[in-house]
Amino acid sequence: MKKILLIVLLLSFSNVQAMEYSDYTEFSDFTDQYIESDDLTDVKVERRYKYYKLEKVLGDYSVETTDEYPYFDKDDYKYTDYSSFSEDKPEDKEGRITDSKTSYKYKKIKDPNLINISASMADSTIKNLKIFYNNEEINYELTEGIDAKEFTIKANKSISIAFKEKYDLRFLKMTFDITSSNGVSAFLNIVTSTDGVNLTKDVPVYKHGSSVTWLGNQSGVIVKDDIWDTYYSDTKLSTSSILRYDRETTLYRYKDILYRTYNLTRDYYDEYLNAPYEDYIYKDEMDYKDYYAKRTRTIIDTEPKISETDSEDIENNNVINDNIVSEVIPEVALPDLKKESNQVPKAKTLDNIIYSKTVTSSNNLTRPNYNYSNYYPVKVTKTVEKTPDMTFRLIYIIWPWFLILVILILVLSKLYKKRKECAKVKLG
Repeated sequence: MKKILLIVLLLSFSNVQAMEYSDYTEFSDFTDQYIESDDLTDVKVERRYKYYKLEKVLGDYSVETTDEYPYFDKDDYKYTDYSSFSEDKPEDKEGRITDSKTSYKYKKIKDPNLINISASMADSTIKNLKIFYNNEEINYELTEGIDAKEFTIKANKSISIAFKEKYDLRFLKMTFDITSSNGVSAFLNIVTSTDGVNLTKDVPVYKHGSSVTWLGNQSGVIVKDDIWDTYYSDTKLSTSSILRYDRETTLYRYKDILYRTYNLTRDYYDEYLNAPYEDYIYKDEMDYKDYYAKRTRTIIDTEPKISETDSEDIENNNVINDNIVSEVIPEVALPDLKKESNQVPKAKTLDNIIYSKTVTSSNNLTRPNYNYSNYYPVKVTKTVEKTPDMTFRLIYIIWPWFLILVILILVLSKLYKKRKECAKVKLG
């Protein structure tokens, strides 16, 4: 049964006529409009990407990057200034330069920015007041309304001398001339302070009419813990009431390398590309578009379709084609039967002559020996069309249905056999 089915299939395929196609055309230009391929259309797809170049946007010099400028340019750098010296050893960092030295640590009274002078027991008059720092005269401001050239401090009253900045008390010096209302001695209180905190206090007694020099490094210290600063010196210093030695130590300082920070932005080319172009060398894998080009072909119709019009003079009294062999029969003197039947005579055409001169195989007649010189050839225009092979067309239509019928019979036969086998098993 399987062999029969195979033979049926082969016979059915043998009647299918293979399609013939023309050659493909050249591919068209690419377009971003989708083109669907089919039997007559061959489609070529090209995926193109957005390409971009990187533009550098510069930031500041820095020891670290930021979100805005996440990259370093290691070829563009500079160093910071050195930090101040400290006993704290700096941590190691890339590009950091560390310096160290041996130093002597001291406790020094804080630097004052104000001196307060008060009188006791008698009025004191001060003239020619001058203040020096490192032996250079500096500017100061007295309490409002007081003339620096000469002013009197009433008993139990005070005046203030203010500086625009803080000065190391060790290098401060004050000179003035003083007289007392008692004509004997002037009793003063001299207090230094910084930001409202009193640092030192002196209670000198000056002779009436004397010139006085007051030195800051000889002041008496007010006993407080919050009036001291740490002071370092590369050499050992002489100590005093306002400068006390602590210990020898190591000091460190450092400077860091600063790299130029920058960011990279993408500058995209306007169109989608299939390869890098000039400076646009980076491909964005996430941004692409497909482009389509096509070429086409046509089906060649191999089924014969003939429509010919032959119009030619008949030569040698013969016209031959695929279906009909026609002869040019000369006009002969035939009985005028049409006149006898009172009918209009037909025109002497080739068809009429052939019809009247048709010879069958059963008559075994011979053509009369006519004298053709008395007759003329007839000009014939004949249209010949080949009709399709109707037998082939019927077979082409019937075969699929016949094939379906054969397959249906095979399936039903198998089902019947299985049903029969099942029935036997049940009876057994």
